[in-house]
Amino acid sequence: MVFALLVAAMIWNLGTWYYGLPASSSHTLIGSIIGVASRMNCYLAKSGTSGVDWGQAANIGKSLLISPLVGFAIAGTAG
Repeated sequence: MVFALLVAAMIWNLGTWYYGLPASSSHTLIGSIIGVASRMNCYLAKSGTSGVDWGQAANIGKSLLISPLVGFAIAGTAG
């Protein structure tokens, strides 16, 4: 599973690089982890996304949205 998520993230990053699209490697890895967790449950005959802790996924999403704002604020005061 780890190999699958790393390969998926590398393919996505190479594709966005090739077409000149902006992409975040951390966002890509988090998406790959969620994708592997939801696919793994299908193989274990459980419901689709029951292997994903959506509360933690939401916390990670919030931190990915807030951290650039904090960085911009700190950079703005340091100048």
